[in-house]
Amino acid sequence: TPAWARGGTPAMISCCGDIALAINGSYERYLPHVMVILKQAAQSSAQIEVSPDDYDLQEWVFSLRECIFEAFSAIMQALKTGNKEALIISEVTWLIEFCAYLSQEPNMPYKASLWSSNISASEKLIGGIVGLLGDLVTTLEKDKPDLRSLPWVSQLVERGCRSENAGVRETCGWARGVIFSQG
Repeated sequence: TPAWARGGTPAMISCCGDIALAINGSYERYLPHVMVILKQAAQSSAQIEVSPDDYDLQEWVFSLRECIFEAFSAIMQALKTGNKEALIISEVTWLIEFCAYLSQEPNMPYKASLWSSNISASEKLIGGIVGLLGDLVTTLEKDKPDLRSLPWVSQLVERGCRSENAGVRETCGWARGVIFSQG
């Protein structure tokens, strides 16, 4: 619920990824519980009504979303290191749907949007989404999702490749290579 999201912090979400990287495949026992937290945080970030002049809340929502993507990427890397990447296959659909929702959010009035006037936060979030999509493709080698046919993916990748932020450009350039060269 939105009330949960305001009580939960982006830092807590980030810790889930940090712990995963520290214990690699042993993270399997925590995965079901953490996925519930990540899904609730994602749903909450999509439901929070943000006034266009509430910059603190906009920044908080961006931060929460970035932390969700960072945590999931770290969890994927940890499970892959432990040869347990198959455990995340069941999570791919909701994750891609969340990414798609965020990519189309400009039509959502009074919500913190990917296409926000806050260029820095918006571009960092695009980098997080595109990086995560690239991670999905490289982590799930046998069961990788085919993202090439999704128009919003190419739009986000291209926007990120034109970013003023060098790190976002680099991430999106790498992701473009892995997403669109998959065969």
